[in-house]
Amino acid sequence: MRLLVADTPEDAKRDPKFVLVVPTVSRQLVDILCTIVYMLDELVPRAKAYQRAGYRELRDMQHLYKTNFSGDIAWKDYFKVIENELTKMAENMKITDEEIKDPALIPFWKHPYELKNEQTKSRDFLRYLDKWLYWDLSAQSHLSFAGLLKAWQIGRASCRERV
Repeated sequence: MRLLVADTPEDAKRDPKFVLVVPTVSRQLVDILCTIVYMLDELVPRAKAYQRAGYRELRDMQHLYKTNFSGDIAWKDYFKVIENELTKMAENMKITDEEIKDPALIPFWKHPYELKNEQTKSRDFLRYLDKWLYWDLSAQSHLSFAGLLKAWQIGRASCRERV
């Protein structure tokens, strides 16, 4: 990120507007930090829940793509790869037959906003991260009105400094 917003060394490919990606990348890093902190409170059960949520996401993606592209021969090999991966995942993660039939029985992994409310040892820290970092970065990344204004101010300030 420092390279994207740096003044030196000069680079014709660097554009002052690149500063606008910083909140999105930063939000993603805080998201990862929240997930790691939350998982480390009870590593084994939470790692399993994370993996199972990944299985559900892959199943949902497979369903979406099959619904829209199953008639396209170009997708045939992709569907085979995904089907094989899902079979291995179901075996390794002990996904039940009932869950295979209805992946909605497997909960999605929670986002930092939800994780901060879980009864866990890191709850205070997760709330701190949410309040002082994630909330603001999320608003900028999703371009809520307040986030859009802040991103605009940051971008404007960055361009002004270069003039």
